[in-house]
Amino acid sequence: MRKMKLVHRAFISGVAFTLFAAGFAVRFLSLPAWVDLTIAGIVAAPVVWVARSELIKRRAEKRFDEKLAWRIFVRDRKVR
Repeated sequence: MRKMKLVHRAFISGVAFTLFAAGFAVRFLSLPAWVDLTIAGIVAAPVVWVARSELIKRRAEKRFDEKLAWRIFVRDRKVR
């Protein structure tokens, strides 16, 4: 498992706090519907973007690990 950097933790904490604040505003402040939708869109866009980029990064790491494992297998077995 990869270690989480302090920057990643701070970013995740910031996103969590923003989601909490947006949820609080939408639920308890009785804002107009267009403001609620705007807040939801502003909050959802970065969350979707981060999730998408993390999935792409994991796929790339998995592909790299598979290629590396195959190279090590071939090298150790001296298969040609």
